[in-house]
Amino acid sequence: MNREDFCRSSSLFNTDFRTTDYLLFLPLSAEVNEIMSKVISSGPLERPDWFKTGFAAEVQGKRFSRFLGELYKSYYNKKAGMHGPLELLEETRPGVDAIAIICNEFEIDFFRIFIDHIRELVRSEGYYLYTSDARLLDKDGVEVLVERHYLKPSVPIQLQEANEQMFGNITLEYVMRQGRADHVKILRTYYSDRAFAAPRSFGELIDLITEIGH
Repeated sequence: MNREDFCRSSSLFNTDFRTTDYLLFLPLSAEVNEIMSKVISSGPLERPDWFKTGFAAEVQGKRFSRFLGELYKSYYNKKAGMHGPLELLEETRPGVDAIAIICNEFEIDFFRIFIDHIRELVRSEGYYLYTSDARLLDKDGVEVLVERHYLKPSVPIQLQEANEQMFGNITLEYVMRQGRADHVKILRTYYSDRAFAAPRSFGELIDLITEIGH
């Protein structure tokens, strides 16, 4: 796939959209709610060579570091009941922690680099990539492209003691609507029964993701 085809696959419309319209994607559950959506196509998520070449340069750049700093500040401001530089949605309930970052200012490829960066950070912490996929959905006549990485901890199961689960299972989901970046979801699910040790906190995961930005 060349650059033109890659961009066209995620530039489905040129019309405006409302960044507050998240009926398809909330509540923030482990899977995008596809009950009322038609899956047009799906398959493995692959990055072209030109994208891989530019990945390292973008991650090491000042813009990327500044964005991670804004994410760090926005997350902890929201926990304290204050506004931050970025618009975030948050969900916390038993077994689930998640945030959605509203993508207002950056081009499509920036957030592809962002979720790939998180994927590699999490792998460096002892996770393995269970799957990466892309789905093209139809929601009430609007085509939506969803790119996802799903990672699990590389921890052997112990029968005689509580199992280590690290952060739990991690889903990174990037949603594009009408040819524009819409939101990125960072979600972790974990076990709370006695067979598993308590997971590391979601705040620690955010700290790991944003480390080079603060």
